[in-house]
Amino acid sequence: MSLIGRTYTFTKSILIPLFGITVLFSLQSCTDFTQAEPSASRAATKSKNATGSILVYEQNPVVLTGNSNLTTPAWDDYLSYSYNFDGFFLQDTCGFKQFNLTAEMDSGSSNCIEVKMNDAAATSPIQKNTDNSWNYTANSDEFYQVNSFYHAQKMMSKVKDSLEWGHAAAHSSMLSIPPAFKYNIANTKGFWLGDNGTVATLKLYSKCEFTETSINAFFDPALNRVCMGWNANQPQLYMAQDPSVVYHELGHVFVKIMMNQRNTYFDFVTGNIKSIGFKSDLGVMSYDEAGALNEGIADFFSYFMTGRKYIGEWAMDRIPYLILESQGFQGTRFGRPMDEDDPAHTSGVSSTTPGEKLSYPEYINYNPHLNGSRFEGVIHYAGQSVSHYLVRLTETFKNTCTAPASWDNDFTVAGSDDENHYKYATITLMLINETLAEIGDMTAKGSDYFNEAALFNPALMQVYFTNLSIDEAYLWGHQITPPNMRRFFKTFAKNIQHYISANL
Repeated sequence: MSLIGRTYTFTKSILIPLFGITVLFSLQSCTDFTQAEPSASRAATKSKNATGSILVYEQNPVVLTGNSNLTTPAWDDYLSYSYNFDGFFLQDTCGFKQFNLTAEMDSGSSNCIEVKMNDAAATSPIQKNTDNSWNYTANSDEFYQVNSFYHAQKMMSKVKDSLEWGHAAAHSSMLSIPPAFKYNIANTKGFWLGDNGTVATLKLYSKCEFTETSINAFFDPALNRVCMGWNANQPQLYMAQDPSVVYHELGHVFVKIMMNQRNTYFDFVTGNIKSIGFKSDLGVMSYDEAGALNEGIADFFSYFMTGRKYIGEWAMDRIPYLILESQGFQGTRFGRPMDEDDPAHTSGVSSTTPGEKLSYPEYINYNPHLNGSRFEGVIHYAGQSVSHYLVRLTETFKNTCTAPASWDNDFTVAGSDDENHYKYATITLMLINETLAEIGDMTAKGSDYFNEAALFNPALMQVYFTNLSIDEAYLWGHQITPPNMRRFFKTFAKNIQHYISANL
């Protein structure tokens, strides 16, 4: 799914395609913005380890500079040298350690992710520099491939660690409901994209070209590829400069994984790992509530990674503006807040006043940057009620709950700048995963605890929790009772009750 829908922006009689709404602009001259001074301390504390080191932007340029009116960053002044990556190409395997295994089950020789510039047939993957580092010149095509890979791998690691904890919590606790989280997810390779126990490679392209005044980023679930946009009208601007956008698009990837984790299983008759013929989807090509859910959850993944309650300070607020501006038009902001107290919201939105939270369906057509207009059929705006709720829930966990004592010793925090945030965001992610696993289930079982092979109880063979027939599961789950706001949050509330409230 794209980060921002297609929009038609017009000035008087001139029509210019951009993202997903219709906005009126007047012809104005470009305002001369100044950029923030580079941080001397940041540059002074950089340390380069040549062998396998990675040169990246840890945050987007607006966050790094503190300047929301930034035009062109001083590219070299905000770089960081990060962890070592000893691969020869920008590709990597992945794995998962389920609670009943002593070792992580990996993807074998199959790559879970590969990063290239674009999907042109002639594009070859880049290799390490001659000094065995991944330190390429800032603002080069190679640099943004490395930057995209770094943030994608960072997110894969953090989400994996969180879901491993969630898997143990779901299957090793004394709970009153059977967990939907796939019991043998490591064995079936349900922790990643793929079918029949094999892993598919996610292709991430750091420079997908958009024409005229358009720029975007999207995940294509049919081809398992993520495209980060670029436009020749402003060649120094890349969507890949903004990690929050990378995290959002990978959020869509994990939504697909979580929805379909139960749809690959071990067939005890043939002894093979098999997949259901249909894939569960959270959303279709046009507007629906499932698509709005997908966008809101993907925004939450950005918050999960950064701890910031806003997505797209650079790629969604500044880059579209600057590309339009280079053609003689003033742009607008498309970044999305995830907190009712964000200054972007209208005065009638508040996190503390009863009735003023960003609720559904009252705010389904609401763009905080242009709150005097209605934007019908735009799933990104409709999904804001979802992201605001998930963020508010996580903040509530932080302020009112005590983390399990075992976290001090057993919970791995992979590259987290804010350990406390990461721990409580993990609880929310576990609830999201449990909910999507149940909604997306095409086996009709709903839980492996109803599998006669898991509990050695043949009587459980006839227990179907999500519907009555595996043959009609897709029709039932996507047409008769499709994923929508009511179904998602009804299931989500059940999981809060059983995993959180009942165990306080």
